[in-house]
Amino acid sequence: MRCLDFKKEINGFKVDINIPTNTVFFSPSGTGISFLFSLIAHYCLENGISFCKIDESSTDEVKNILIKNRKAVVIMLDNADLYLNTELMDLLDMENSLVLIRAHGPVINFLKYNITPSSYRIEFDEEKFLLTYDR
Repeated sequence: MRCLDFKKEINGFKVDINIPTNTVFFSPSGTGISFLFSLIAHYCLENGISFCKIDESSTDEVKNILIKNRKAVVIMLDNADLYLNTELMDLLDMENSLVLIRAHGPVINFLKYNITPSSYRIEFDEEKFLLTYDR
């Protein structure tokens, strides 16, 4: 899976998401990325898409989680600046998985992994969540 593009209603909430490639979101807390990852996880569950969502509170060591989920179609690394390093990046299957990374600031050189930080605009209110890719 090289992109994620869907519009649907989840629990009465209208969702419009378009993420064309592996992506790094550099964003401070409170901007909606963790919420976005929850919406994507819900979408994957509903559609039988294998996924792995990791954050700093994951119970297993991150390396073990990535090894167990090597074949996941969507891999989400939330708050990655707290645990991500080049060894863990090397475990990711960047060709066959859609990898979404959320960090508060630069962690490692993502260009080495052919991931260019992308610009997205998130708009949401109590009824709608819209994620727009700004080219």
